[in-house]
Amino acid sequence: MLEKGIASLSNVMVKYQEQFDNKVKFAQLQKAIEVIDISMMNYQGTAKNRLGSVRQKNSAARIEYHRCVAPVFEWCISVNSTFLIIIPKLVDKNLTDRNKDLIWNMTVKALHLGLNKTTESLEILENVLNCTTSLRDLFKSIGHEIADDFGPKGFYGEWKTALEKDLTKEQEVKKMIISGFVGVVFGAITTLVFGPIGIQLGFQAAFAAYDVQNRIEWNKKQSLKEKIEAIDQFFVILVEKVENATKIVDEINVALKEDKLNLHALKGRIEGADNDKGVIKMPYFIREGYASSLQGLNDQCLKYVEWHGYDKPFYPTEEPRSRRDTLGQSEMLGIPEIESLKDSNRGGLSSLLPWHKDMVVHFTKHFQ
Repeated sequence: MLEKGIASLSNVMVKYQEQFDNKVKFAQLQKAIEVIDISMMNYQGTAKNRLGSVRQKNSAARIEYHRCVAPVFEWCISVNSTFLIIIPKLVDKNLTDRNKDLIWNMTVKALHLGLNKTTESLEILENVLNCTTSLRDLFKSIGHEIADDFGPKGFYGEWKTALEKDLTKEQEVKKMIISGFVGVVFGAITTLVFGPIGIQLGFQAAFAAYDVQNRIEWNKKQSLKEKIEAIDQFFVILVEKVENATKIVDEINVALKEDKLNLHALKGRIEGADNDKGVIKMPYFIREGYASSLQGLNDQCLKYVEWHGYDKPFYPTEEPRSRRDTLGQSEMLGIPEIESLKDSNRGGLSSLLPWHKDMVVHFTKHFQ
C-alpha cells in the first residue's frame, strides 16, 4: 500500500506539472509578454520602461501560484487513499477499540495537515491576486503610454511633427537626422515583421489588414511619409498585443478568484470534519454521519484536482494478488496494522520522494 501510494502520488504530480497552466494561463501570458518584449526592442518612448516590472511580476506570480496550489493538490491526492480505507471502516459494526484509535490518529493527522496547507495556500493566493492585479494595471499603463508616445508631446509624436513643418536651415539638419532615425526604425520593424520570429508571433498576418501581404509590398514603401505610416501601423498592432496581454491577465484573475472559492470550500469541509472527529469513537450508527462528512471532503478534493486539469483515476484498477504476494509488510517494518486490513506490496521505502515522504508515511503506514 505504501509503495503504491507513493508511486500513484508521483505519477499524479507529474501529470499536475504538465497541466499546471491548463486552467490559469500563466504560460499564455508569458508568450504575450515575450511578443511585447520583442516588439519594443528598439522602442524609444517611455512605455518601454515598465517592461522590467512586467517580467518580474509575471515570474513572481507564476512561482507563487505554483507554491500555492502544489501542496494542497498533493494533500488531496494522498488523503484520497487514506479516506478510501477509513470511510468503509467507520460504518463497520464490529470496529474494535484499537482500530478506532488508529482511525482517530490517522484522521487527526490528515485533517490537521490539510488545514495547515489550505490556510497557507489561501494566504499565498491572496499575494498572487495582488501581483496579477498589479500586472493588469501595468499593461493598461503601457497601453496609455504608447498612445502618449505617439501623441503631440510624445517621443515619436514630436519627431513626426518636426518632419511635417517648414524648417529653417538649422532645423533641416535635425530633419535629416530624424529621417535617418525613421529609416532605422523602419528597418528594425521590417526585420521583426518578416523574420521567422515575426511570422511566428503573427505580425505579418496582422499587417495584412493594412494591405501588406508580403515583404515585396512592404519594401515598396520608399517615401518618408509611407515609412512613418508603416511605423504608426506597427505600433497600433503593438497596442493590440498589449490589450491582448491585459485581457489574459483579466482571465487569470477570474480563474484565481474561482480557485480561491475552491480553496475556501475545501477548507470549510476540512474544518467541518475536524470539528466532528470525536464521533469516530462512538457507535457505528453515529459514525455513519461522519463517514458521509469525510466522503464529502473527499469529493471536494476530487473537484479541486479536476479543476486544475487532472482528470484521471488516482489509482489504476489492478487484479487482486495472491496471499503469497501480499505478505504483510507491517511485520517487516514493525508498523501497527488494522485488523483484517492487510494490503499488498512487495516493495519497500526506496521510492520515497523528499517532497511528500512525511505526508504519505503519515497516511499509509498503519494500513500495510
